[in-house]
This record gives sequence, C-alpha cells and structure tokens, in this order.
Amino acid sequence: MLNRYLGMFLIITAVAVMLFPVSAFAQASRVGSIEGRVDDADGAVLPGATVTLSSPNLIGGDKVSVTGADGAYRFPALPPGTYAVAVNMGGFIPQAQGDIVVSVSQKLQVIFTMQLGTTDEVTVLGEPPLVDVKNSSVANAVVTADFAQALPSGRSAAGLINYIPGVVGNTDGGPAGGRTLGSGRDHSAFGGTTQGTQFVFDGVAMNSPEGGEVEVKMDFDNLQEASFTGVAGAAEVGGYSGIVVNLISKTGTNELHAAGNFFYRGDEWNSQNSTDPNFRQATSNNKNYHFDLGGPLVRDKLWAYGSVRRETSEEASEDFADQPGFDRNLLYLVKLTTQITEGSKLSAHLNTERDSGQNPGELWIEQAANLPNYNRIRSFNFDYINIFSDNTFLDGKVGGNFAARGDFDREALDLPAARLILGGGPTGDDILTKSPGFFFDGYRNRYQVNLALTHYADDFLGGSHDFKVGFQGDWTMPKTNIGYTGETNGGAAYFVDFAVGEPGYRYEWQSLEIDPLGQQASFFVQDSWTMANGQLTVNAGLRATDYKGNAKARVGAITNYPSYMADLGDHFHPPISIAPRLGFAYDVFNDGTTAVKGHVGRYFPQMIAGMYAGFQSFSAVEWQFSEWNADLGDYEILETEFAPAGLEIDPNISMTYFQEVTLGIERQLGSDFSIELSGVVRNTQDFMDKVRMNGEWEAVPVQ
Repeated sequence: MLNRYLGMFLIITAVAVMLFPVSAFAQASRVGSIEGRVDDADGAVLPGATVTLSSPNLIGGDKVSVTGADGAYRFPALPPGTYAVAVNMGGFIPQAQGDIVVSVSQKLQVIFTMQLGTTDEVTVLGEPPLVDVKNSSVANAVVTADFAQALPSGRSAAGLINYIPGVVGNTDGGPAGGRTLGSGRDHSAFGGTTQGTQFVFDGVAMNSPEGGEVEVKMDFDNLQEASFTGVAGAAEVGGYSGIVVNLISKTGTNELHAAGNFFYRGDEWNSQNSTDPNFRQATSNNKNYHFDLGGPLVRDKLWAYGSVRRETSEEASEDFADQPGFDRNLLYLVKLTTQITEGSKLSAHLNTERDSGQNPGELWIEQAANLPNYNRIRSFNFDYINIFSDNTFLDGKVGGNFAARGDFDREALDLPAARLILGGGPTGDDILTKSPGFFFDGYRNRYQVNLALTHYADDFLGGSHDFKVGFQGDWTMPKTNIGYTGETNGGAAYFVDFAVGEPGYRYEWQSLEIDPLGQQASFFVQDSWTMANGQLTVNAGLRATDYKGNAKARVGAITNYPSYMADLGDHFHPPISIAPRLGFAYDVFNDGTTAVKGHVGRYFPQMIAGMYAGFQSFSAVEWQFSEWNADLGDYEILETEFAPAGLEIDPNISMTYFQEVTLGIERQLGSDFSIELSGVVRNTQDFMDKVRMNGEWEAVPVQ
C-alpha cells in the first residue's frame, strides 16, 4: 500500500515540477512566510530593489531577495520567530520593518513605499503586520514562550488550550508543578469530541491511536510557540473534530544560551488543622528540576538544543502515612538543526519520557496488591526542506512515537491470584490482598510520512497563486494486553469469607492480547488565489483520505474454555472520504490591517482503534462465577455469562464528518494587538456507535 501511494504522490509531484519550472535559490527553514511589494511614492512598482531578511531563527545567516518586474519579493518556509525586513535601492532612502512575528502557516504582507533621497539613514516603519489577509482560517491563536512563561496556572500544553475561545473543560496542568503536557482527555473545542483535538509536536502527531487522547509529553519549558488553528482549515489539515494544536520546540541559535528552574512543594510547608496524629491531612511532596542548553556546534551550519527535566512526587493518605505513593518522571529532548546546502535544511529531534509510580496505601487494598506502574515513551522526527527558488520548495517529514505503559512490570505475571477478603479490613471493609488481580499493558506505536510541494505562481490566470499538493501516510499499532494473575491462563479473582477463613467465591475472565493495525493515507491539493487587485483571495482545496483498520487477538483460557486466536481481518474500510474546502479573505482597506473572511468545508476525524477493535469483538465469555464446595474440595461453577455476538462492522459504514461554515472579521489595533469577531457553525453527520443487533426489544409507551 505504501509503495502505491508514494508512487501516486511522485507522479503528482513530477507533473507539478514540469508545469512549474524551478531554479536554484537560497532559503531556509519552514512553516510561515513574509512577502510583499516595493513601490515608489507615486505607487509605481520598483523592480531590482534588494530586500534583506534577518532573524536569530535563521540558520545560515540573513536571506536576500531582489524584487521582480512587479516589484514583489517573497521569503517562504520560515520557522516561527521574530524577523526584520530591510529594503535598499539606489536613489532611495533605505527602509526597514522590524518585530515581524511569523507563526505556523501564516503569510504576512509587508509593503514598502520608498522615498527619493541619498541619505544613509534608514527609515524604520511603524507597526508590523499582524493580520494574515490571505488566509480564510478564523479563531486562530498563538501563544509565545514569553506569554506561556508568564501564566500563573495551566502551565502545560493541555492547560494552554483552556485560554483559547471556543474550548471548554480540562484543567489538567500536568504533574509536579504542572510543567509537562497534561492528558488532554476532557476538553472539547468548537463542539468537537473530547478526542477531537489534534496535538502535533514538531510535526509529529501526539494523539494516542487507541483512544485519541494525548500520548506524548512535552516539557513545557521547551515550548517556543503553540498555535491553535483548524477552524476553516485548508485542505492540508485533517484528522480532527475540534482544533489543531501545533507545538514548536526551541532550537539552537548562533548564540549559546542556557536556562534552568526548580520547583518545590514540601509537606512541611503545609500547616495541619490538628496536632492529633490520628487526624492528619494527606501529605504531599513535589520536586521538579529543568535545565536546557542550546547553541551552535558549527556557526551558521549546525545548531543543537537539549533539555532534561526530573519530576518526583510523593503522596500519602491520612490513614497510611507510612505507605506513600510516588511518581518518578524523567523527560529529555535532543534537537539538531543543520543547513545541508544553501537551499536545503534538515532538523531532527528525539523526545524521551521514562516514568514509574505507585498509588498510596488505602484502607481497602493491601500494599502487596498495590504495585508500581510504568511508562516509556519516545518520539522522533526528521524534517527536510529543499527550497528550489523563492517560488518553489519541497517539505518532507518522517516521524513517529513509541509508547509502552502498564499497571506494573511484566514480572507480575508470576504473582498469585488476587484475594478479596470479605470484611477483612481494619474497619470491617473488604480488602484486596496478594496481587492486583489483573494487569493492563498498552503499546501505542505510530509512524507517519508527510510530503508536500509548494509553488507560488505570480501573474498567472488573473492573479497570483499559492499551489500546494501533498501526501500524508499514517500507520498505527495500538497493541493492548489485558491479563489476570493467578493459576489459570485467563485469570481469576478469589473471594475469601473472613468470618470463617475459608474460600468463598471465584470470578474468572478471559485475558486479551489485542493487536490492531490502522492505516490512513491522505492526498490533498489546494490553491490560494489572490486576484489582480490584491484585495481578494480565494482559497480552494480538496482532501481525500483512505481509512483501513484490522485487528486480531489472542483470547486466554479459563475453566472449560481453551485459549484461541481471533482475526477480524480488514473489516473496517469505509469509502474514501472526500473533503472539499472553499473560502475567501478580503483585505478591506488594501493595507493589511483589516480582513473579512468566510469559509465552508468538510472535515473528517482521526481514526482510532476504538472504531475497529472493540474488546467485545473477541471474548466468548464475559465472566464465570464459581462457589467453593467444601465436600468436593474445589470450586463449583454456578453461572457463565456469555459475551454478546462479536462486533460486526456495517459493510456500508462511512466515516463521521462535520460540515463547517465560518464568517469573521479581524482588525489590527496596534503593533502587537488585534481583535477578531467570528462565527462558527458545525453540523456533524454519520455518527458511529455500537448497536446490539441480536437484542430483544419491547416497546414502552412514553408518558
């Protein structure tokens, strides 16, 4: 399948390259752009003007462009950051515009009107542009590192989303001081599902392929920028029902820089309401260390950035102060950026998390049954960009993440079966002993490939065009193991009657080792067409996605029911999802300060394993109940509850989608302040849910 799709993409790319001839030109980095025009005082265009772009974010040094016959210039594929643009031309007073903040997918316009003169002094223009007058997207927001660091709370990527209009729920700030990425499970953006927000970290999807929640953590202090987009998104974006959160980490620069911080919250700093040791509050101790270092390995050629964070916490309940729970987290990032040639750049990162923990002692669970859990996650990304000219560039990414997490280490399989002593606790409550009774191991692996070709065509078909074609492939393997400790392969929990000290009851469940495979392949084509007058831009695009999911599982044995394999094959394969997009942006005063925007489009969510690998698809028996028979000296089966018929996918199933209509206006009010008023209407269609087809139903009148 990969070869077929890559072949199709290469054909599209080859045709595009033949249609739009390219030449060599030096540029760097990616994600945003600055473009504009150089005029004289009478409004006539000035070809041949030298335009220089500078920024500490530019590896390889300043970039230079020369205006064409139409007086236009362009700096494409810029990384997020702050830039300055300067213009020089013989016979005219030089001009410059600083403090231009470029964010992800933003196209900013800077127009220069040159005055005749021979002075060497540079005229510095006033307010830098803030409004993207060519993009139809609305409700966008950008959080910079400085703003994020100034926040008094919500200091995590999941916490940042709560500051965005249209988002409700989730106050998770992360553990031990709230510096990492929270779970992101409980928020909804613009009416989307709680799994509908797509998190992207340096180009790598962070969502779990099993349930859709955030899987990969990011150290909050590594954040350079967080952008929140997706409302009226172009055809290049997809796989969400809420918004897209694009997290960009810091990089090295030509200057050496380092930072560190320490967070501490000790139990001794918290007062107690009582001096009686029998009435103490729960204890809590937290420590959090961060250190990062970035700079040049080879100036203007190879940059490096690295960070490490160590989080530790301990908590104990009032009744078990001598049995504290703990959490230990080590998170580190290594990122390299290199200018391979004058027109090509490669960046790569490796982000790793190692975590272990244990719940504190409780009244109803013996500490022997409260075993440590673990968490191991790695994400990687290679991002290559080749700029053929100031009009054409190719962007390619290969990335993924590997996650392994569970209730405790695999050696726990050898533990004895759990025993629940009825009335055996210190207060007469039931108490779990020996072992937890079951374990859960999750392996969440994802691989992705992204390729995109961008070409700007000026003075073509009645205006200027920003063409883009691309391919996105995503392969996910969210393997899950659910097992039970004890003598049987499937597993059981034993209940003991504390009053007589004899065996009482036994419950058995079948273990599951589920091995799904999800595949998504998307192709998109889009055009941003700015009319000849420069005020009206029409954004049109089309995205097509092929979804496929299959699953197999090993079902464990219990008494009277042997182990077996179940293979569902490629039972989830809806028709190719077609998502058209059409929007406009109108520069009201033709000065880049005010834009009216509208858009209509269709969007499909990410595919998760829950769509095609439900647990009830495999087990034949839900549970089996036995009672101890003293005469037989063994357990006697009293009841077996069979699982419903296996999950079957409707052969005519279609992916859920939503239709979106937006309208908004954005106005720049100062050098660093703009205001937007927008309306968003979303209508979700083709909901997916499970329906019991073999159930017996009885009509009940509604009172």
